[in-house]
Amino acid sequence: IKDTPDIRNFFKDPDFQTLIQDAAALSEFVMLVREGPSVQTRRPEDVNRDGVVNIQDLTFVSTHFGKIGKRSADVNGDGVVNIIDLTLVAGAI
Repeated sequence: IKDTPDIRNFFKDPDFQTLIQDAAALSEFVMLVREGPSVQTRRPEDVNRDGVVNIQDLTFVSTHFGKIGKRSADVNGDGVVNIIDLTLVAGAI
């Protein structure tokens, strides 16, 4: 800690001092530090949400081609399943 002024400043911060005096807040802080922020790992091209972008996703999009409001097949989120969505999935395979 001696050679890291940023860390020293962090420990002197009044908000941090308040945090370490509140057991519930400290517990939540420790959990966030250990686990890190939750990150979405699903790719939008994985329309069937099986963890892999493949021909099944391309087939799903083509089945819903031209439909409006089919959110899972609307890869780019423009409200309609069209050639752009097919291209995005095909490019991700």
